[in-house]
Amino acid sequence: MRLIPALALPLLALGCASSGSEQRELLASIDEAHDAERERFHVAQQEFARRNPMPMQLDQGPNGTILVHECSLQGFPGHEELWLEYSYVNTTGKTLSRARVDFALTAPGTDDERRRNEVLILPFGFRLGPESCYTTYLRVPTEGLHTIPGWRWTLSAEAVPAPADER
Repeated sequence: MRLIPALALPLLALGCASSGSEQRELLASIDEAHDAERERFHVAQQEFARRNPMPMQLDQGPNGTILVHECSLQGFPGHEELWLEYSYVNTTGKTLSRARVDFALTAPGTDDERRRNEVLILPFGFRLGPESCYTTYLRVPTEGLHTIPGWRWTLSAEAVPAPADER
């Protein structure tokens, strides 16, 4: 549900209202609708926090480990986003040239999803040695997916070993 289109009609009507009393009534109804939207979003934030206790460790087998430090539903009605702070930890036992982290936000029963791919590369040609880590964050707009019951997010990693002559 988008806040902007929902408020466009009442705001247009406000401009056309002829009396101060009509304008006050219209503003009061807009305020009530906005309060209800904020309350629904606040409930969604609380439910998300309950279902996703942090920190979280996601073992990726031979591709390393992802440590999610923080994850929350942020923003305001009509502009919601999932925010994650995470570290990729090279638990492969090998030196890596890079790691790729794939994020997906999905809802059951729909083909709608949000995907983000992050390539984690150290500057100046440095490599990710064994047990080293790379910490970063993601902000992904939910575009309403968070309102569909059963929606979820996933992170996965792919380790890219450094060529033998660069280890």
